[in-house]
Amino acid sequence: MVHRLAGAWRDTSFSAWNAGLIAVFISFAGPMALILQAAETGGLDPATTVSWVWAASVCTGIVTMIMSMQMRLPMIAAWSIPGSVLLISGLQRYDITDLVGVYILVGAVSVILSVTGVFSKLIEFIPSGVTNGVLAGILLPICFRAVTASQQMAIMAAVMLIAFFTTRRLAPLFAVPAAMGAGIIALVISGGIGARPAPAGGSYFAQPVWITPSFDITALVSIGVPLLLVTMAGQNLPGIDMMRSFGYRFKARTALTACNIGGILFAPFGLHSANLATVTGIVCAGPEAHPARRSRYVAGIAAGTLYIVAGIFAPAIVMVMTMVSGAALALISGLVLLPALNTALTTLLRKPEVKTAAGYNPGIEAGIVALVVTASDINVVGITAPCWGLAAGILVYAMLGSRLARHSKTSQRPAATQKTPATKFSQNPHVTTAGRKSL
Repeated sequence: MVHRLAGAWRDTSFSAWNAGLIAVFISFAGPMALILQAAETGGLDPATTVSWVWAASVCTGIVTMIMSMQMRLPMIAAWSIPGSVLLISGLQRYDITDLVGVYILVGAVSVILSVTGVFSKLIEFIPSGVTNGVLAGILLPICFRAVTASQQMAIMAAVMLIAFFTTRRLAPLFAVPAAMGAGIIALVISGGIGARPAPAGGSYFAQPVWITPSFDITALVSIGVPLLLVTMAGQNLPGIDMMRSFGYRFKARTALTACNIGGILFAPFGLHSANLATVTGIVCAGPEAHPARRSRYVAGIAAGTLYIVAGIFAPAIVMVMTMVSGAALALISGLVLLPALNTALTTLLRKPEVKTAAGYNPGIEAGIVALVVTASDINVVGITAPCWGLAAGILVYAMLGSRLARHSKTSQRPAATQKTPATKFSQNPHVTTAGRKSL
């Protein structure tokens, strides 16, 4: 360990620490607002809310530091953004003790799936269109609430949108912080910042609250299954793909196991889940952190350190953010989720690779069904919309997929007996040799 610390000290740089600071700032400028919104909607007391913020920050920091030090890669952990959105409605239906039980069980299942390698096979079974449909269905209502909130905060909404899309064009990674800063300035000028409240517990230092878990089967099905899905498939998979897109090679099982164990240990203090980061990971994994790729792991160490410091001062952070009105938080939350919603919808509606005999793409159609059912926010026999959206999407995909399989079998029979030259297929603009093989 001393040798690794000495190596990190030699490789440290201003750019790496700047990248770590930007990553933490992005997390608190956006995803943290979702936690506070969920806590406010669910009626959590200030002490429990502070404990949740502390657990999310400290767990993220510790896991990030351990992974970056051991792997010597900029491995950034995060708390689940879709999971936070899911809890906005979940905390209205279930007690926090039931949800903590769900967090622990979901974490335990995630560890098993990660260690055994079942996760990869399980995700392959669930069509990506359905996964992205459920994810988009969870995010879409929050973005709708931001539009509704803009009626009360029209000036702030206009300023934030201009700042967001202008920065998005010039420097995409800074779009969320720029919009956040512009919104705060607009709030201050318009008098929208409330009076400064006393910090929870009368101290600016965090005082974690232990929450004894209870286990409710309905909460496990309604919240646990969607939480497992959106965290593992909607956050961990993009995080893994992001790191590999930068040319990093690492053992995904080890990273996922570290995140999940951290999530279990901090669940009794309010943390809903821990996973690999994507957006903040890009900041630390890219060339902005350091020109030499081998030295970018210092950005992970820097981010981890700053996350822990932020967690220690969680009451101060919550105090500042509670000075902002609910409508303003809704605006911020919706704006922060626009990139994630864009990614989910773009992935869902991308050019189809496989079609049925009638020309349908089963992934897109199943994903749209999953999106509509999930966004409807229905609650049948205590099971929430994301779970029904997942079930509906898989059912539709199975129905369309079976037609695809039957068509594949029938189309291959005449091909085995006919001796048509391959050149004839290339003359038909609608049928190619590659397309014939895929059927």
